Amino acid sequence: MEKFQIIGDVCKFNPDEEEFSDFNERLEMFFLANGIVDDKQKCAIFISSMSASTFKILKSLISPKKVNKCAFKDVIKCMSEHYCTNRLVITERYKFYKYCQEPGQSIPSYIAKISELASHCRFEDFLDQALRDKFVCGLSNNAIRSKLLDQDDNLSFKEACDIAKCKQVAMSENENILMPSKKSDTYMENVNVVQNRCKHCGYSHSSLCKFRRARCHKCKELGHIAPVCEKKNVKYMQPGSSGSGVEHDSDLNEDSQLLHISQVCTINHVNQQFKEYKVRINVLGKNFPMCVDTGSPVSIISCDALRSLDEKSLLQNIEKSSLSLKSYSGNSLNVIGMVRVPVEYKNVTELKSYLGLLGYYQKFIPNLSFLLQPMYELLKKDKKWNFNSQCSEAFETSKLLLEKYNILVPFNETKPLVLQCDSSDYGIGAVLGHDYGDDVIRPIHFASKTLSSAERNYSQVQKEALAVIYGVQYFSKYLTGRKFTLITDNKALVTLFGEDKAVPMLSSARLQRWSLIL
Repeated sequence: MEKFQIIGDVCKFNPDEEEFSDFNERLEMFFLANGIVDDKQKCAIFISSMSASTFKILKSLISPKKVNKCAFKDVIKCMSEHYCTNRLVITERYKFYKYCQEPGQSIPSYIAKISELASHCRFEDFLDQALRDKFVCGLSNNAIRSKLLDQDDNLSFKEACDIAKCKQVAMSENENILMPSKKSDTYMENVNVVQNRCKHCGYSHSSLCKFRRARCHKCKELGHIAPVCEKKNVKYMQPGSSGSGVEHDSDLNEDSQLLHISQVCTINHVNQQFKEYKVRINVLGKNFPMCVDTGSPVSIISCDALRSLDEKSLLQNIEKSSLSLKSYSGNSLNVIGMVRVPVEYKNVTELKSYLGLLGYYQKFIPNLSFLLQPMYELLKKDKKWNFNSQCSEAFETSKLLLEKYNILVPFNETKPLVLQCDSSDYGIGAVLGHDYGDDVIRPIHFASKTLSSAERNYSQVQKEALAVIYGVQYFSKYLTGRKFTLITDNKALVTLFGEDKAVPMLSSARLQRWSLIL
């Protein structure tokens, strides 16, 4: 059998990435290019271009017939009815008119997108005008839009696209012409040495650097040569020093050659206004202009200033550290050491943020409300802000508790339950756990709360009783319908809430109500 050369290729049909109508058009073009007219051969090629899951769907649709016994047109009709969905014209036109040119999107890409959206809108004879109007209204560049709005009413969609493309090219070329001529306003006094060198090669020149696409032999990165590599200590390079052994790569942006590195030695006074260098950063699909360096272009600290810092003991607490840091561009940074900076909250909003974090880990930290009571006092209304030593101590202790490794056991229906409750002058707490025998109680969950101003006036017995009621109600999902052991350090509660005796008639109404809960 004579073999013939196959022209093109039919990728497997994936309903998640492509509509069946588009796949069917590609398949027809493949048959036409290769001169395939036999229906059996077409059906075989079509089925071989399916994934296993798609073929399984086809078999279920044609069942009880066999796939190899069906005509090609019947297979195509069956698949079209299954995958082709009816589109609502109003919905498709809403998507069409709502779409606008995205930041960073080129005009050809924008044209292709709106043409794709318009294909489902059934504009028919109004298609050209709809595309033209949408193209003009959705442009993100005001200059190009203004140019199109000056045209007459007979402007077609194709003419609008051509004008926009030409305008974009003209604007881009104009920017390239003007950019090298931009100079920053600089005035410097009493400067002993100032060396401006290109960051690609180390030379001083005004033309495009021939090493802007070079690959460094030391760090293997693009944009510079080995003599000016920042990953090793390099002395200041003088104009005329040679740089050799480079590989050219065309992926680097040509605009990067406009940025220069300023090396300044021994400056007495500087009075200058540098132009901010900005780059466009893509964040979540949107481009934003950002400054390359938000600080001063020239930053110098004198020896006298360093000594004054040392005298104030600000650098005496530096600890040695083996950490290594890298800049945004990937260059290594020298680490002098590590300093522990004390944290002191300055307002209620900052304190609430930290207390909210601790609340999430409350079930891992026993008696958390007791510990944080000085900090909770600052949240009260009309309370004067005073983050004193007690608050600082509570803050440091809470950080240590967060670092501790408290093990909580999962709830087990077969294990006996134990509820431990306790109170203090300003808070109550409860711990639910399992009794594993031999006086071993493993916690399941911790709970605690601070007392309100009214609850702090309760007697000690009532505070202990409140802790019991709080624990029973908080862990009601675990305790309802189950026997459990209640542990408290107040003997009076055994008499009040015990099974042997009724609640005394002379006890407060509050205790009598709580006894009914138990």
